Amino acid sequence: MFPGPLQFGQPCSAVWFDASALATPMLRDMQEMNTFLAASPANVILPRLAEQAMSARVRSVLQQNRPAWADLATTASGLHMSVSTLQRHLATEGTSFQSLKDQLRRDLAIVRLNTSAVPLAALAEELGFADSAAFQRAFKAWTGGAPGSYRRRRETGTDE
Repeated sequence: MFPGPLQFGQPCSAVWFDASALATPMLRDMQEMNTFLAASPANVILPRLAEQAMSARVRSVLQQNRPAWADLATTASGLHMSVSTLQRHLATEGTSFQSLKDQLRRDLAIVRLNTSAVPLAALAEELGFADSAAFQRAFKAWTGGAPGSYRRRRETGTDE
């Protein structure tokens, strides 16, 4: 709605516009204005699709390439940029390629543990881990618990 340069890490947020715009007569009735204001935070704050956060674009590339799990160079190429440019954009957002990949793998693991009875070894392979033990170590680092106990807790409805 208000295009312009973005500057992160600033002490305050502001939008500047020409004061003469305040003199423009209102062409909407009160009901239309209330409808607009109810949705305005999303309309004003969310970026346009072309300005989607780089981390969201990386997640999208990773999801599209599953189960092959694209590496950093392949992802950068898919986004039509160099590896260093991609890393710089992600660093600006406070994240990294490996962190995004791990978050996506964690999210997928949780969904699969909640919605299927797939063996842990098969899930580890699906998520791109070398073996079940590597997956179990990663899952424990992500969630604080083992995937088997996570699944049992869901199946029994208890917190053990």
